[in-house]
Amino acid sequence: MKSVELAGRGLQTGIAAFTVALAAMAFSAVEPAAAQEFTLPQIEAPAPGPVMTLNDAVGLADSGNRSILALRQDIVIASEKLRSSWSGLLPMLYGNMDWAFGTRQTQTGGSSTGHQLGAGLTLTVPLIDAQKWLGMKTAEVESDLVGLQVEESRQILLYSVAEAYYQAATALSLIDVYRAQYDAAAEHMKLAEGRLSAGVGNIMDVRSAQADMIAAWTGMVQAGYSLSDAREALALLIGRDDLPMPVSSPDASGKGLDIDQAVQELAREVELPSFDRDAVDSRWDMKVLAMQKELQRSELKAGYMPFVPRLNGFFNYDVDILGDSSIPNYDRNSWRLGLSLSIPLFDYSIYPGLRQKRAAIRQTELRIDELRAEGRKAVSESARKVVKLGRMMAAARVKAAIADDLLSLAEADYANGTGLAIAVTDARRTSQSAHVELATATWEYQVGLLKLNRELGVDIRTAVTAD
Repeated sequence: MKSVELAGRGLQTGIAAFTVALAAMAFSAVEPAAAQEFTLPQIEAPAPGPVMTLNDAVGLADSGNRSILALRQDIVIASEKLRSSWSGLLPMLYGNMDWAFGTRQTQTGGSSTGHQLGAGLTLTVPLIDAQKWLGMKTAEVESDLVGLQVEESRQILLYSVAEAYYQAATALSLIDVYRAQYDAAAEHMKLAEGRLSAGVGNIMDVRSAQADMIAAWTGMVQAGYSLSDAREALALLIGRDDLPMPVSSPDASGKGLDIDQAVQELAREVELPSFDRDAVDSRWDMKVLAMQKELQRSELKAGYMPFVPRLNGFFNYDVDILGDSSIPNYDRNSWRLGLSLSIPLFDYSIYPGLRQKRAAIRQTELRIDELRAEGRKAVSESARKVVKLGRMMAAARVKAAIADDLLSLAEADYANGTGLAIAVTDARRTSQSAHVELATATWEYQVGLLKLNRELGVDIRTAVTAD
């Protein structure tokens, strides 16, 4: 019985030794793989282009955007219409010439057949024409309305330029984030390979670092394509053929963050541009509607003018070039000077037009009230959103600072041989996620602040300068 027990123990010892030998063979088979060089394809650098600030981009778009240039031609057209309305109050001079062949009565009571050729001038001077006077005033209001409409469209386009610029700048910041993570993962891989070669490391540490490298490389590729798309959109908006390069924001990339400073920023209140919630009439759409209402009132006044008499002065001068030889002392010249008074008595077609104009004015008044209420709501919502996004950006900055500090501690412990590679991997992925979140939060805050300024009717150049 004892011999059987000894035999069992010997069998267990042999199995354990065999297992250790297999493990050693497996490790020796895997270890050479760590010596193979791990390289990833080189990422092409962004296409060269002029580096410009947000203020530069908005200025170039203001002077080179094709849509804005086309819109400004509407102002030229409105100005010419105004000049045309002024011309209706100026004297008008017409010339005429006529030829005829036929008979006409002679001095003796008979008739003669022959050619007739005459010429003349007619001068008309408007003296009292209320309809043209109000038409001139309507043209002035219409010209102002076109100017406001063009300015509203210009503001919308330039705010779009600012958003496109922020999008490109965010993509550039993400490239910086992923490149820093890639370089850190590459250094960690070299350290893990060195420890593996020294017999104190693990192949899993190398593979984990390689996985972090490919993740960061993928992020750089995606951010690079996003940057190219945003730069092309920005180039189209500012009217350039080359691709502009934005300035990378250190706030978005989160380089060199200090935990204490980030916490202090989180505790501070988010600064908002000074505004009055009820002062929504400064919005561009409100200005356009108010001017549209004024135009409709001017058109209503002009609608009553057909009832007002019109008085014109005139002068006619005619000359019979061929004359009439059958009439002694025939005077070929004749002229007339006089006044022409036109008095409208009845025209029912005017009344429906007046009712339509009154209804249009009431419709615009209701639209103004509705837009004013919507504007107050939009301003309040945008202000709250900016505060929220500012808080989220500050919190993301704290998170990124803590994650960077945690990563530095984990890398130091691993380099000293007192830490685990899994801790470095987790810290690096946390740091990468935190910096991506910071870049996204910064972009959302910048766009939210732009939207608030747009809702308040702030000029884009003022908003960009303040930013």
